Amino acid sequence: MITLKPLMPLHRALSVDTLFHVFVFLLLTSVVGAQVESVHALSAVEVKHDHVLDSSFLIVKIVDFRKVVVGTTKDSVVNAMIQNPSSFPARVDSIVIIGNNSPNFSVLAESYPFVVQPRSTHTSAFRFKPLTLGLKDVALRVYASGIAFWGALAGEGVNPVVSLPNPLIDFGGVPTGQWRDSLVSVTIKNVSNNALTITRTWHGGPDSLSFSTIKGAGPFTLKPGESHAMTLRFTPRIIGPVSGSLLFEFNGVGSPAVVQLLGTGLGNRIIISTDSAAVGEHRTITLRLLDSLPSQPIPMKFRAHVSSPVANYFPSNVSHLNLSGESIAFDVEGDWPGTSQVIDSFDVEAVLASRQTSPLQLDSFVWLDTAGNALPYQTSAQNGSFTLTNLCTAGGTRLVNASGSISLAMIHPHPIEGDQASVEFQTSEDSPTRIELVDLNGLSVLTIINGVLPPGTHSISVDLHSVPNGTYLLRMRTRTESLSETVVLFR
Repeated sequence: MITLKPLMPLHRALSVDTLFHVFVFLLLTSVVGAQVESVHALSAVEVKHDHVLDSSFLIVKIVDFRKVVVGTTKDSVVNAMIQNPSSFPARVDSIVIIGNNSPNFSVLAESYPFVVQPRSTHTSAFRFKPLTLGLKDVALRVYASGIAFWGALAGEGVNPVVSLPNPLIDFGGVPTGQWRDSLVSVTIKNVSNNALTITRTWHGGPDSLSFSTIKGAGPFTLKPGESHAMTLRFTPRIIGPVSGSLLFEFNGVGSPAVVQLLGTGLGNRIIISTDSAAVGEHRTITLRLLDSLPSQPIPMKFRAHVSSPVANYFPSNVSHLNLSGESIAFDVEGDWPGTSQVIDSFDVEAVLASRQTSPLQLDSFVWLDTAGNALPYQTSAQNGSFTLTNLCTAGGTRLVNASGSISLAMIHPHPIEGDQASVEFQTSEDSPTRIELVDLNGLSVLTIINGVLPPGTHSISVDLHSVPNGTYLLRMRTRTESLSETVVLFR
């Protein structure tokens, strides 16, 4: 490996430009008798030599990117780019690229200062993006502990042998489970003076499964100036934007050539079901996906917000339940496995209200990531409705009068700070009456009374020792009316 002397007697006497020319002179002459070794993947080509000129401090490698097509980028992660064979830690304050060709190179993701421990190494990353044709080389100055140590970067900018008339193909929006073929007539062209064989074509990520080649896949050979057409297909597996790639492998600089593929999976038409029930009966309301299911299940999280201006039902297994006057609002959230068009469901109990039919409004529906953050997928919602059946029609249909004669006084004391409280309420007729404490998920946690009461004012003592602290709904229902109040239990 080439090890460059720190130039301790020189760095104070000579300018940076002079040091650079001295370095390039040493690099380009045959004094060091360097040999070249190719390192693939996210590495580079390193110039090495067995003679160590100075092992007293830092050793910096010389990296050769070899040939890269003009205007394209090659990144290299170089293991042990800086080596410290000494017994002392070395603090590196900067790595600077010096020379007329410096716009073609850059240092990636370094955070200064950093320390190279004794008998240890430091890995660095570099980028070569040739702006013009020809050989490019620059000096690499590693400034550590007040001394400049030197390495080098080199590469060659060359003309491409292929061109991609359509480097980006966007299929637009396609419903999940369906497909759309591209209308692109020319996918790749040989711009060299020699015949070129495309040895392989394949689809890469991020999503390598939603895109496929229907016609024209490799291998194939292109004469000079000849183009090749391919038919590509987009079959989205998930809802939302996706991207993939089409790669062309050949024996030459710039392989593989890459076409970027884009598309958007649609499938966000969500409907909430319509149902009906007699007072006291239970029903299951569903959220359904109207579009086709993906060919491969993709589990996703979701959150839906549902509301009704008049609550002729009471839900359970929901979250963030809010009652305001006659209206009701709540959230339905959970995980969708992607295997059924039924996204989720929740249970409701039919209760009397001022309307026989009330809309089930799907105000919003969002898909969520694993952290619970909303994904940027647009949705369209279709509302449902809920209708009360088997109502008494003698003398007119009997519905709740919002200004009716029953009343539910606030529980005393309030907020509740102990285990005992009392509830005062008034009924207007002989009727089955149910009073219960319900949590904000719609689940009954305590039944206070469930029986037939005569008309009049009533007061009932309640033992709350088994009910944890929190906010609840005190709900009262008779055969013809329903009321709710919010109570807080705080001991």
